[in-house]
Amino acid sequence: MNLENKLQLIHQLIDPSLQIVVSDKWNSTEREYRALIRHHLGDNFAPHFTKEQWAQLYDLNALPESLKGNFSISHNQTIGGFSYSEIKHGFDVEVKSRISTAILKRTSNEIEYMNAPVPEFLWVAKESAFKALSTAGTTLLLPDLVCLDWLSHFENQIWSFRIKSQKTLDFRLNRGFIFSENDILYSIFYQ
Repeated sequence: MNLENKLQLIHQLIDPSLQIVVSDKWNSTEREYRALIRHHLGDNFAPHFTKEQWAQLYDLNALPESLKGNFSISHNQTIGGFSYSEIKHGFDVEVKSRISTAILKRTSNEIEYMNAPVPEFLWVAKESAFKALSTAGTTLLLPDLVCLDWLSHFENQIWSFRIKSQKTLDFRLNRGFIFSENDILYSIFYQ
């Protein structure tokens, strides 16, 4: 089942505007991979940015902001890319085999670790939620986020989840989705 087929469920349930664009040319071992992703955004989504936002898009230390919709960027040693949606969200993509048990135990509590359908899902779920929920005024760490309410959508090979936190966070939809392609895990979390 390819990426577009897996996105159909998310389109139906919550977000018909979601797009995910990935390329092996944007992996973190490639020179200038972060700039290449942003150039693709600037070249292909220019109407989404004001002139100021378009100029800031090339500042690798700033998060991409747009007039129309939201972008989230992620990369690993195999692929890199971005997601676009009209809804505030975070996106993460990671190589499953690179997520160690030690990292999972450090960033997750024992109950959520035991309840996760696949322990490595916790890493990408928390990373995408972190991106969606972080703001300039919020100090947020991955252990502050607890993944729960896992639900399988077998027909689409997707899992959904929610996030809980002791921190005061702005949850609107509080819905995340995880799926895999080969050894790559994808996660989208809607604030």
